[in-house]
Amino acid sequence: MGGDFVDRVTQLQVQVGMNDLVGSLERDQVYAHYQEAGVNRFTGGPLVYHRGGQARYQESSLYDYSGDYLELIAGEILDGGGTDAMASAMEKFDDYARQRCPVELEALCNSGHPTVTDNGAVTYDRAPLVPRLSEGELKANREHAYGKIGRK
Repeated sequence: MGGDFVDRVTQLQVQVGMNDLVGSLERDQVYAHYQEAGVNRFTGGPLVYHRGGQARYQESSLYDYSGDYLELIAGEILDGGGTDAMASAMEKFDDYARQRCPVELEALCNSGHPTVTDNGAVTYDRAPLVPRLSEGELKANREHAYGKIGRK
């Protein structure tokens, strides 16, 4: 890459792009919000994670490892472009969040759904390893994990 500073920055803009590049990570389960917030939706009290994990598993993974994501993007952006670099960062984000995720039924840990959009167009979309459970599947998993709950 030769030339003066302005020429080199222009070349870099052409190589990397100047669009809005957005990465996101969703936990695709109906109960994900309550687990992330750590608040019992029935009592309003704190959730207890008997099988491991923590509240704010996704938020804390985003903030605690933000430097790792930026470093990963910086290291890859010139080779594969913005989408590949952001996709790598979102996959790393999913890995970190999975480690902190409440283990309750294990479906939540494995339902990370990372996506990347470039100027509004989806350029990366990895399906969750465990898709969103139906009410019936969720009930069956709870019964398997905890036994039947309720009156006889």
